[in-house]
Amino acid sequence: NTFACVDFSSSGFTGVLAGSSKDISGNLTIGANQTTAFTNDIVLSATSAKNITTNGTALVFDVVTHGITMDGVSGSWTLKDNLNISLGRIVLTNGTFTAVDGANNRNVTASVFSSSNSNTRVLTMGSGTWTLTGSGATIWNIATNTGLTLGAGGGIIDCTYSGSTGTRTISSGTNNASNVPMDFKISAGTDTVSITQWRAGSMILTGFGGTLSGSGAVTLVGGGAS
Repeated sequence: NTFACVDFSSSGFTGVLAGSSKDISGNLTIGANQTTAFTNDIVLSATSAKNITTNGTALVFDVVTHGITMDGVSGSWTLKDNLNISLGRIVLTNGTFTAVDGANNRNVTASVFSSSNSNTRVLTMGSGTWTLTGSGATIWNIATNTGLTLGAGGGIIDCTYSGSTGTRTISSGTNNASNVPMDFKISAGTDTVSITQWRAGSMILTGFGGTLSGSGAVTLVGGGAS
């Protein structure tokens, strides 16, 4: 299904918003007090500036490998409020994704985040908290970051899975998008966390009781590990 825009904010609809694959070339606006149950990706394909507004509604996908994919050459998507994908991923393939709206820094929650390709893209994280809830997967993946401009903005990436199963992998590549350090926090879990090709401002392990492993260069350029 292809849509110029999706706006449920003023429809009065409070039921379940569900469906399969959607291609949206305009704004994405979800109303408050709605329930979502998506069974495939939402692909944002705009080639100009657009907004994402969820009004406090969590986006729920059927599996972690479905979620929001931003794939519009020269497109940009700005969060107008916090984005909560309680199950599902965020993928930045082309374009600009920014969690900063004027003076407002938005929080982002998803199972995993991925932007591992050589396309031209910009990720502006701001000073909000990015919470990654996934397990048994590469939860942060910018391993191939040619063409990526990263603005970390002082925020923290908090990895919150609290179980014991599988391996969470964090990969930010050898170049790490113009050498911008990011702050990571592994705040829970007794599983294995594998760090590959990583450059970070700080790494906080308070609350993590599992195994930390890694391969490739791991560089701390900020506050170090704690």
